[in-house]
Amino acid sequence: MERGKFDLAIAIALVPILGTGLVLINQLGRLMFYGVPFELLELDAYKILISSLSMLFMGTAVCYVGATFYDPRESPLPVRLLFHLIFAAAVTSPFWLSDLDFDRPISWPGVILVVLTGMIIFGIDCWLKREKEANPKERLSNWLLTTFFGSLLVLGIATTHGYLAERDRVSFPFLGDSDEAVVGKVGDLLIVKTYDRERRTFDTDRTKLVSSEGATLVTRTIE
Repeated sequence: MERGKFDLAIAIALVPILGTGLVLINQLGRLMFYGVPFELLELDAYKILISSLSMLFMGTAVCYVGATFYDPRESPLPVRLLFHLIFAAAVTSPFWLSDLDFDRPISWPGVILVVLTGMIIFGIDCWLKREKEANPKERLSNWLLTTFFGSLLVLGIATTHGYLAERDRVSFPFLGDSDEAVVGKVGDLLIVKTYDRERRTFDTDRTKLVSSEGATLVTRTIE
């Protein structure tokens, strides 16, 4: 198999794995903000599908445009860095797009996610290009180490983004006129947290599970 086809096959095979890992670790960060027990973390097939498809199609589109109009050997450093930031924005779009609403046209946790991910991808790209002259064993070792530590950094960034995105969130579905806010879902049960209007905080010590059947949800903006 040719080198280019082999790399493409590996990249496509990694998409669902990356999509699953990013969704789970991002959701973990969101649960951490509310103090929700980690055992309530649920594998959301819909979010994983959307994440994987977005990474595949948007990442492919950016790569195609880059391969057509972008030459890393001739492009100046700012242009190379900008391209990696655009690529990072494409592959992380399922996360920062979900944070946008009319009250917040800019998601600062999303900006942090894109910038840090782009810097990591740019650093990995520079490192691998510098190691091109190494022998095959050294190249394999460099690939493995770079992939491992790069993945840890990206997962850490995804967790931080989930936490900051919930801290920055202003709209929540509440159970009727009560102060019980729905912050997640596990199966047919709603994960509910009590919101303290005076302190403007959620009760992180107690987590309630409420049946979604017959529940009346009213979306409200908290101050």
